[in-house]
Amino acid sequence: MRNLISYVLLAALMAIASCEEQGAPLPPGSPGAPCTCTMEHPDSCRISYRNPQICPDLSPVKFCSRFVGSSYSTDVLIFNRGYAPLRIESVSLLGDEHCAFDPPQSSFIPGQSVIEHMRSESIRLTFRPRKLGPHFGVLRLVSNAENFRQLDIAVCGQGIMPGMPAGPDGGSCLECMRPTSDRPACGGPDGGT
Repeated sequence: MRNLISYVLLAALMAIASCEEQGAPLPPGSPGAPCTCTMEHPDSCRISYRNPQICPDLSPVKFCSRFVGSSYSTDVLIFNRGYAPLRIESVSLLGDEHCAFDPPQSSFIPGQSVIEHMRSESIRLTFRPRKLGPHFGVLRLVSNAENFRQLDIAVCGQGIMPGMPAGPDGGSCLECMRPTSDRPACGGPDGGT
């Protein structure tokens, strides 16, 4: 009887980690992919739900066309699809050579903050275009996640003049591209450097 119970428990654990369950992580190298196991991303089926699995609700983050001199914010939710706690080591914004994005705001305490199983925490991103044209950055999260030890999420927006169509419903949205620099972003709302 004891062997039967052990077998049933083992089978249940295997079913939890199967490809059929929602919430499989993003496959390595493609943070824009859905956070589910699919035939298009079969590597996402080979993970262990016992380990932390990081999954953002937005990737990439597109601010679309916004007026120069104004600010626009959005929250990115970071989910843990694994059973073990997800420990966030650092949150940073890189590559913004035009100082158009403020440093990310979150309640994470580097190395101490955790996200429990099927829970989420938010990171606030603010786009503050100071110049006309496209702006690109990368939101970088370093954690103990099995699927992405370092998760890079592309961030982009376009500065436009007043009178032009703006926002996600007006104007145009850029395709987010990786910036040419991995240097830390400019600091503070005044543009820093």
